Amino acid sequence: MIKPNPMRFHFVLFLILSIVAIAQLSWWVIFQVKEGDRITSHQQSIWNQQKKVAWTHFENTGFTDTEKSSWLKANFPDLELDNENRNLIITPEASQRLNELAQKRVRMFVSEGAFFSLLVFSGVWFFYWALCKRVELESKIENILSSAASSLKNPINSIKEDLDAISGSSQSELAQNKLLSRISSNIQKIADTCESVTLIKMLAASKRKIELELTDISNTLESVINDYKNSHTKSDLRINSDIERNLTAVTNPPQLSRIFQGALRVADNYAAEKDDIGVRLSKELNSGILNMRWKPSMKSKDINIVCNRIESELGIIRELAETIGVKIKVKTEDENSVCVAAELPLLEE
Repeated sequence: MIKPNPMRFHFVLFLILSIVAIAQLSWWVIFQVKEGDRITSHQQSIWNQQKKVAWTHFENTGFTDTEKSSWLKANFPDLELDNENRNLIITPEASQRLNELAQKRVRMFVSEGAFFSLLVFSGVWFFYWALCKRVELESKIENILSSAASSLKNPINSIKEDLDAISGSSQSELAQNKLLSRISSNIQKIADTCESVTLIKMLAASKRKIELELTDISNTLESVINDYKNSHTKSDLRINSDIERNLTAVTNPPQLSRIFQGALRVADNYAAEKDDIGVRLSKELNSGILNMRWKPSMKSKDINIVCNRIESELGIIRELAETIGVKIKVKTEDENSVCVAAELPLLEE
């Protein structure tokens, strides 16, 4: 199936409007450049007609040179006799007045043309900017939905498997509690993912702004870990934390907590049974570095495949992290362990 290109229609429309605008602008420039010549030519034709009328009158009346000059001043003040009194010429005052009028009209049209050009190019630039924003928003939303689909796929499949396990055969109370705890965790993950998708879409569409404040990220991480442990009292989850104290940053606390929770859920989902998740927060230069390490349950013997699945599941969390300047990546520590690393800028002392 061929995927439609959202850029094609917008670009064609932009191109057509730009061509029309540039054609109008070109016509205006040609018109204003020739305006001075057009005024001069029109006035010269008037003066030529006046010369013919004046000579015809002089031939019929037989005026002397003095009478001719007086008649010209009274009827055609822009004309005068030359030094030999044989030809009619344009007075210097009339020629200067015509030049000034032509230059004034040209300046007027140049000013109007410059203003019109500014409007045209401003409109073209604004339309191009709006087009880029529209395409960027569409691409952003597409990436968000793709990341959300990848993030929701595993928990939904896990819930189906756990429900089948509960209903398919008799389970001990301990096993049922463990399955119910995992179902609860996956449901919470789906709810958090949906909430994150809504938030990211609103931020991408500029319908909501991020409110930043001074935040102790050490206390935020510790609070997230304690809340997560308390919500998993029926599981054998163990988290070993090493948190450097008094690390502060200008960020959004709810979003930062949601990012920590999401990364912790991913670690919990992929950690081997009865294994520890090591959480370490430290300072490196002007950045806070969060590392979550664990040994994954190796359903696949290739750890790179596990890392790719984790990358896919972290997609929506990474999108959310980018809105507050947090960088997240997945890496392998060795052949048997995985690490999710998050880097965020700290408040400079």
